[in-house]
Amino acid sequence: MRIVQSIPIVLFFVMTLSATRISSQSLIANPECVTYDAARDRFLVSCFNSGRIAQIDSNGVESILWTSSRLAYGSHIDGNLFYVSVENNPGSIAVIDFETDTFIKKITMPSSAQLDGITTDTSGYLYVADM
Repeated sequence: MRIVQSIPIVLFFVMTLSATRISSQSLIANPECVTYDAARDRFLVSCFNSGRIAQIDSNGVESILWTSSRLAYGSHIDGNLFYVSVENNPGSIAVIDFETDTFIKKITMPSSAQLDGITTDTSGYLYVADM
């Protein structure tokens, strides 16, 4: 009899957790790329369809760092600069300054289609893959 009485309680508890978890993920829709920002102990998630860059701090709190006018793809951190590929046809790279958490500039590559993978080398050169 104890087993029968505990089943409805367990099911109710699981359903409540699931509903809470779904509503807490509303800032991260269609994630494309995740970059860890070790200096600020946070994850940055580029969200493809919305163009958002969501940040998740060490406590799991989500907020929006920046929103592109179009799509968001790959990302990379180099020092205080955050690079994220945005839009397509042509592809562009948005540059965000972490000192102020503000957008600095957009680098457009006219002959590109969809920029995605981004990295830098020790000399400061930026490398971007075009799909």
